[in-house]
Amino acid sequence: MKKFLITSLKAIFLIAIIIVAFYGFVSLSLAAAKHKDIINSIPDVSKIKRQELPASTLVNDRSGQLIYEIHGDQRRYIATSAEIPTLTKNTFISVEDKDFWRHTGLSIPAILRAARSNIESQKIVQGGSTITQQLIKNSLLMNEKPVERKLKEAILASRLEQIMSKDEILTRYLNEVSFGGDIYGVKTASHIYFGKSLKDLTIAENATLASILEAPSYYYPYGKHRRELLERKNLVLQKMLEQGYINQIDYNYARNQVIQFRESANEVIKYPYFSMYVRDELIKKYSLDKVKNGGLTVLTTLDPTKQQIAEASINKQIDYLQSHQAENASLVAADPKNGQIIAMVGGIDYNKSNVNVATSFRQPGSSFKPIVYLTAFEDGYAPDTSVLDVTKDFGGGYVPRNFDGVSHGWTLLKYALGNSYNISAVRVIDKVGVDNVLEKAKKMGITSLDSASDYGYSLALGSASVRLLDMTQVYSVLSQNGQKINLIPFIQIKDSQNKIIEDFTKPKAEAVADPNLVRALNGILSDNRNRSTVFGWNNSLVLSRPDAAKTGTTNDYRDAWTLGYTPNLVCGVWVGNNDNHPMDQVAGALGAAPIWHDFMEDALFGMPVENFETYDLKPKDNEHYSISDYNYNYYYYPKYYLY
Repeated sequence: MKKFLITSLKAIFLIAIIIVAFYGFVSLSLAAAKHKDIINSIPDVSKIKRQELPASTLVNDRSGQLIYEIHGDQRRYIATSAEIPTLTKNTFISVEDKDFWRHTGLSIPAILRAARSNIESQKIVQGGSTITQQLIKNSLLMNEKPVERKLKEAILASRLEQIMSKDEILTRYLNEVSFGGDIYGVKTASHIYFGKSLKDLTIAENATLASILEAPSYYYPYGKHRRELLERKNLVLQKMLEQGYINQIDYNYARNQVIQFRESANEVIKYPYFSMYVRDELIKKYSLDKVKNGGLTVLTTLDPTKQQIAEASINKQIDYLQSHQAENASLVAADPKNGQIIAMVGGIDYNKSNVNVATSFRQPGSSFKPIVYLTAFEDGYAPDTSVLDVTKDFGGGYVPRNFDGVSHGWTLLKYALGNSYNISAVRVIDKVGVDNVLEKAKKMGITSLDSASDYGYSLALGSASVRLLDMTQVYSVLSQNGQKINLIPFIQIKDSQNKIIEDFTKPKAEAVADPNLVRALNGILSDNRNRSTVFGWNNSLVLSRPDAAKTGTTNDYRDAWTLGYTPNLVCGVWVGNNDNHPMDQVAGALGAAPIWHDFMEDALFGMPVENFETYDLKPKDNEHYSISDYNYNYYYYPKYYLY
């Protein structure tokens, strides 16, 4: 009995000390607040309401699934109040501030409870700060001395609750708090630790997240104290039960639930070549700081199904390529009707090389020739114009040769283009002018070309370095009969407040070529007869529906290309080596075309079949019946006559 009385007296004495200390603290706070220096040093609490938290930019595929996170020192996904379930809010309140809905910034019961626990334990085991005070400390007073910070917290807490609602304070708090390492905010923690959105968290998972706040470094789920974290999770569940947020059945189930964390908190970038391309484009549009910390939400054009088809099509060809000294391949595909890039493979293995060949500069070879012939059509020539495919020195010792090493004599432009005769292409550019071809290429989407003096006649054979992305843009123009819709990786961009700042769903189209002339070019590239002499009738450029395509191969087999399209899908493929060393006789028809064919067939499956529009184009006068060095201006070969 005597021992019990002594224990009781000690408890009463401790409580008395706590009460006196509390009122002394309040009095000291009020007195200090009257002091001019303290008042002047108190920050404007309204900053919390105006201040934007640094937040990650979230890059999603077109279905809304996260594929890449761009961030600075803090990884944070901003959650609106509506995104944070009541269960999540109640879980954190139960362990961090059980009187949250009742107090006005300071909680006397919480201070008393904390003081008693700390005295009895003879160390700091519990804090008395409310959620409001914690928010003020994290937002405004992190660098203050402890005593001065507590004084200011007491003043600012009541002020903050006058200008922000309880729900606003709680939402801000849950977005700001640290969950270990560079992980900030409950939405971020939910995604990183569990791979879930907040609405999908279980009671036990919510309790686990709330447990981390006690000591984020100590309770880090991938650290050495996971067992202690799970033990604390049970303590949080007990508090939730005691405070009526869950019932006994919920408590029993949650306590026995096995917590499954993601394998690691490390970032995983899906489709890295495309993701890095999007990152670079965002930085161009905004700034590096805005992209890292601005909390943008980016809905991209990437179609995960089409992307997987693209990767599978390349993987299917890898053994052949590698057996012929070709180590890399790249693919770009887009919807030409709206310019949306639906797939981008920048290389075979991002871990081996992060160079995105889709945006790198390579020589396109004969895949550049359609631009030359379209320029010729604009100058009055036509598919049935004759051209003399005979070897010639075009000056300075430049004597182009055909791929097959043969001169084909008189032929028609449509056969010369279809069979990719080099001599004919150079004769055409000689007639229409290198400057005019350059201008047409730029209008159609080539961004890397300079003056005619840099290329000369070899431009007709693809000697200028271009990007696969830009070449895909050119062929997109062809698929749309001369209408240019810029290829883009974005559908919509939102700011940190979830407001749309840019929308790309209504792209503008620019007429860059006469529709009838483009239809004539489409007629050539879609007619298998036009290429049968060199490519044969059974080649990889023929699909199970109407399509148009062109290959390209550069000197010494350093680059192999295939670009092609239907009216509703365009795709470009490159194969070669990043260091530009030659492949073992891998031409566009053998290296790139099979990849292109497989992708197009699978990607078009289920899409409506569309036909190319017909054209009516004849040479505008007798001068354009033939292209040669001789006076054959009035000699016209019938369209069915090859040479």
